[in-house]
Amino acid sequence: MNSCVLIADIIQAPQIRYTADNQTAIAEMVIQFPSFRDNDPPSRLKVVAWGNLAQTVQEQCHVGQQYALEGRLQINSVPRPEGFKDKVAELVLARFQALGASGSSMAGGIPAAAVPLTDPAPAYSSPAPATPAYTNPTPTYTNPPAYSNPAPATPAYTNPTPTYTNPPAYSNPAPAAPASAPPTTPTPIANPNYDDIPF
Repeated sequence: MNSCVLIADIIQAPQIRYTADNQTAIAEMVIQFPSFRDNDPPSRLKVVAWGNLAQTVQEQCHVGQQYALEGRLQINSVPRPEGFKDKVAELVLARFQALGASGSSMAGGIPAAAVPLTDPAPAYSSPAPATPAYTNPTPTYTNPPAYSNPAPATPAYTNPTPTYTNPPAYSNPAPAAPASAPPTTPTPIANPNYDDIPF
């Protein structure tokens, strides 16, 4: 989560300008706050406010006063004449509260009503991802039916009893009698001396 809270002094009065379409106001100012180490010089940071909050910053923030500032840090790349880009941090203001004159503590400062949290720059807002309305259903398990090994089906086939008939009795036939040759009539032999030639 990118959230930053600083207690700082304003060292440059807010300057207000507008976007190209002259619809949104932008206020910029410079703050200063002590460093973590005692020997280090104070740190400076540019603060940017958008929209209605920019108008409030211009009206209520003054040089020399101490404020509690809340917002988010962002890094911008600024081109330099030398040909490289310099990275500059700035605080996109979400709300602030006056604490009193410079150098006073929070407890001894002059209390002021906190500015309601507003959306400073629509371009910087990132919508929270939608949470899908998904519920994990509890699975229901049912025991499968008991498995029984079915008995093999008996085929409706009956083995017919073969019926045998005795073959006819075999009789050895008597040999057939040979056919008798017809009686032959002897042919009379002609007289070899007989000559029927008439001369």
